[in-house]
Amino acid sequence: MKKLLIINVLLFICACTYVQAQINLVRNPGFETYSACPFTYDLAYYATGWNAIDSNWFIGSSYPSPACLPDYINSCATFSSGVSCPIGGYFFQNPHSGNGMMQVRFYDDGRTTGYISFDYLQGRLEHTLVAGQRYCVTFYIVRENNCNYAINNIGVYFDNGNIDTSRNCTTPQIAYTPQIIETIIISDTLNWTKIQGSFIATGTENFITFGEFFDTAHIAKIRFASTGAWGAYLIDDVSVIASDALATAGPDEWMGAGDSTYIGVDSNGDGMPCYWYVLGSSTRIDSGGRIKVRPAVTTSYEVVMDLCGTITRDTVVVHVCGRWG
Repeated sequence: MKKLLIINVLLFICACTYVQAQINLVRNPGFETYSACPFTYDLAYYATGWNAIDSNWFIGSSYPSPACLPDYINSCATFSSGVSCPIGGYFFQNPHSGNGMMQVRFYDDGRTTGYISFDYLQGRLEHTLVAGQRYCVTFYIVRENNCNYAINNIGVYFDNGNIDTSRNCTTPQIAYTPQIIETIIISDTLNWTKIQGSFIATGTENFITFGEFFDTAHIAKIRFASTGAWGAYLIDDVSVIASDALATAGPDEWMGAGDSTYIGVDSNGDGMPCYWYVLGSSTRIDSGGRIKVRPAVTTSYEVVMDLCGTITRDTVVVHVCGRWG
C-alpha cells in the first residue's frame, strides 16, 4: 500500500511538472496580473512585469502629466477612468483574451504644438535567450477607434534592458534596430491583427520593448480625422517561443460527469499562438496554451500551434466517468 502511494505521488509530481512547463518566455503576456487596478492613464507599470522605458519626461510645461507612457487597460477599472474596457477613453474594444491589454501611442504629434512623442512599452523575459536559437514572436494589435493615424513600422526590440532612456521622448529610438518590424500599416479598429516574426538570438536578450524605431520621415501614415494627431494601438497576448517548440495538448484527463478540467500546458499566463478544436471539427473552441473544458461525454481535443508559419498539432482525450462519490 505504501509503495502504491509513493508511485501515485511521483506520478502526480511528474504530471504537475509537465503541465507547468513554460513555453512562452514573456512574463504576464496577456497583462492579466496586476499590482493594482488602473484608475487613470500612464500606469503601464501596474501590469506585473511591464513598464515604460522612461517615466520622467514631460512634453512641455503646459501638459500636466508625463508623456511617453503607455496605459494599462483592464476591465476592473471604472468607466470614468478612461482605462476600462470594452469602453475606454479612445476606444470600444474587448481584449484579445482575458481582461487586460496595453494602450500604446506609437506616434503622437498633437498633444502640444511643436512636439512629437513616442511611447515605449517594455517587459522582462523569464530568462535570457539562448545564443543561436531562433525565436518566434507573436502579438495581437488593433488600432483605437478614436485614433487619428494608422501607421507602419511598429517594432519589437530585444536587448539586455539598456535601451537609452536618457533622451527626451520627443526623439524616437532610431539608434536601435528592432528584430521584428511590421511594415504594413495597421488600420483595422474592429478585428485584432496577429503580428508574427522570427529572429536568431545573440544570447544577451532578456527584455522586450515595443515602440517606433524610425524617424518621422520613415513612418508611413494614413490619417482618418482632421483633429488630433496620434497613432495609438491596443496590444495583447504577447509570446516569445523557441521556434522548435511543439504544440502540446498535455496528458489525458479523467473527470466526473458535470465537472471541468484544464488541458494543455501552462503558457505563462496566456498569449500562446495556439488554437483548440474538438478533434475532427473545424470550429475553433478556444485559444491559448491552456484552456478549461467541460465535456458532457468523453471527448478528444486537438491543439494547433502556429510558430511563424511552422504548424504543429497534438491531441488529448478527456475521459468523462460517472460522478465521483
